[in-house]
Amino acid sequence: MAGAYSCIIDGELTACDEYGLPNFHALHFHNGRTDRCVWAFDLLYLDGQDLREHPLSYRKRQLEKLVLKVKDGWLRYSDSFTDGAKLLAAAERMGLEDIV
Repeated sequence: MAGAYSCIIDGELTACDEYGLPNFHALHFHNGRTDRCVWAFDLLYLDGQDLREHPLSYRKRQLEKLVLKVKDGWLRYSDSFTDGAKLLAAAERMGLEDIV
């Protein structure tokens, strides 16, 4: 994949504290100690091509390549999780507000 000229990414804008944990309050009230970033979940379009008919595994591979090419902390790749119960338990232990 060469550089992308246009794309549509499904993701979520977040703000993270100094420990890298999402901070919902900081998203609305920027205090200079938080970084805003987009967690990318899915790649829907790439350079005018509709990717929604492709399997999610294909779209995730393309998305990961794209995020790696950006080489900047504002765009972050979100892995898939196979065990939802473990994911929810971990989010609860970390005090996270929600999971997409």
